[in-house]
Amino acid sequence: MTALLELSGITKTLKGQQAPRTILDGVDLTVDSGESVAILGRSGSGKSTLLSLIGLFDRPDGGRYLLGGRDISRVAERRAAALRSAEFGFVFQRFFLLKHLSAAQNVAMALVNGQGWLPRRKRRARTMAALDQVGIAHLAKHRPARLSGGEQQRVAVARALVREPRLLLADEPTGALDTETGNLVIEVMRAATDRGCGLILVTHDWDHANKMQRVLRLSDGTLNPAVDTRGTATAPTPAPQPEPEPTPDAEPTSVSGSETEGAGRLPSADRARRGDAGLDGMFW
Repeated sequence: MTALLELSGITKTLKGQQAPRTILDGVDLTVDSGESVAILGRSGSGKSTLLSLIGLFDRPDGGRYLLGGRDISRVAERRAAALRSAEFGFVFQRFFLLKHLSAAQNVAMALVNGQGWLPRRKRRARTMAALDQVGIAHLAKHRPARLSGGEQQRVAVARALVREPRLLLADEPTGALDTETGNLVIEVMRAATDRGCGLILVTHDWDHANKMQRVLRLSDGTLNPAVDTRGTATAPTPAPQPEPEPTPDAEPTSVSGSETEGAGRLPSADRARRGDAGLDGMFW
């Protein structure tokens, strides 16, 4: 069976005003469909850099990157943008919600693409299904100002899942949340693996990491199995995976990059300020 993602010997050197610094030095990583992987590491160890490479926002200096068996190590930017739109969902510590839009409209924005929009009925159904998956369908009409931090992050997760990505990349998604809310967000993302979505979680939190099927540590430029210094890091036994739903044609859905990279033009702030009535006719 072909792995969803396979990295072999990935290298990356940061070049700035100071001396060049090799931050990734032969990283190997394989992730299968429906598998969840946590990556730990100290600040500055290269976790976010690695996630950026996986999400095709940057390129490795060396090594091989296979996605679904296809070599995309040296893919052109236009192709990278298309792959970001088709394969990935992104969740970050910041929510990147558009304040003038409701929760449902923020999620529906992810369904906009350069090849036209889905029919309104399908957009509504997909949007409400995504909000229901994260437990906030009843807040669909609320704008971000009326939502708690945890609710806003769940909107961001719904936005990342609405196009059914093959791989969900989460970079410190609970960093700004309290413990209880953070645990809920982790469970919401982990549930996506039951539908065949791969999950890579970058975190500093061992409790969250131990909820993944594998726990790795990035140190000295390489990935290795992590050991919980509080005890033994034993990841939970994964439940049997159901057959994945229809082949996803997802797009990364974080406003920080996925919706602006190869995902079509977003409504301007001026248009957004016209209010919900005008937006309803545009994409919701």
